[in-house]
Amino acid sequence: MKAGFLVGIYKMQVKETPKPTIADGEALIAISACGICGSDIHDAARAQEPRIPGHEFSGTIAEIRGDALGFKVGEQVVLDPIMRCGQCSFCKQGKDHLCEKMAVIGCQTPGGFAEFAVVPNKNMRRIPAGLSPELATLADPLAVTLHAADIAGDIKGKNCLVYGAGTLGLFMIQVLKMRGAAKVAVVDIAQERLEVAKKLDPSFITVNPSTDPQYKAVEGINFELLIELAGGSAPTLPDAVNRGGKDCLILLIAQRAPTEINCWNFMFGEKRLQGVFGQTAKNYKQAVEMLGKGEINGKALLTHVFTLDKVQEAYDMARSPKSVKVVVKPK
Repeated sequence: MKAGFLVGIYKMQVKETPKPTIADGEALIAISACGICGSDIHDAARAQEPRIPGHEFSGTIAEIRGDALGFKVGEQVVLDPIMRCGQCSFCKQGKDHLCEKMAVIGCQTPGGFAEFAVVPNKNMRRIPAGLSPELATLADPLAVTLHAADIAGDIKGKNCLVYGAGTLGLFMIQVLKMRGAAKVAVVDIAQERLEVAKKLDPSFITVNPSTDPQYKAVEGINFELLIELAGGSAPTLPDAVNRGGKDCLILLIAQRAPTEINCWNFMFGEKRLQGVFGQTAKNYKQAVEMLGKGEINGKALLTHVFTLDKVQEAYDMARSPKSVKVVVKPK
């Protein structure tokens, strides 16, 4: 089969490789589509052994062995990428995203930038009727934002500020709105992405620090919930600490290097900083259902689709501010 291998820093290469075989409790998936996640880009910035990445993928069951859990060959499925043991203390508490033996399909195992991939049967979820394989791949990022909203607790009536208008950010602002947030603002230096936010809902307040360095668009708003999704070397986390009101909650989701914050402001304002990682199996199931029912707009986020033989171009586009979500299909 053909597969896209990460072979160097931001370098993908399509190679022929043996078609994988399955063991009991596993299924062979004929890939339909695989999304490029921000973590894929982050991971591609580091030199490592060649491997097949991609953890946001959907496809058709080509083979299945062992307990099929009701699945059949020919069914279209999307894959919850987090493999959980189900036995550790975190799994038993319902915090299975923190599983002590956690592994991620497409990270610790070969992923979805290929014609076929092997997955545990228990990680498959049926794609609802009418939901395209491309849109189904968005279940993973949507599930992350649902998990973040769960951590935030009661959002109703709160003013919220989201840093970063990529896939996660654009899902996040929709979820905040659905859960009753009063005012929702989103910050990004890519005007193209802010325009997508406005198309999702004209009530969203957009801030472009490149043209509005003083954040005049949100002047006077007391933000009680701030969500950092820009990551990297962006000055957004220190800004969140300084801009948030007293007793605010700051959720850190994006990966970033060690960052200095204003500890005096943080302490005297009794502000709270909470890390957010991945999603629970419950969040993922909910995300698939929401996309299937059209309760959340994923189509507006799907900006580019490439074939597998152009996976390098796909990665390059995913790093561009002109894109939101980039998806790769085998053909």
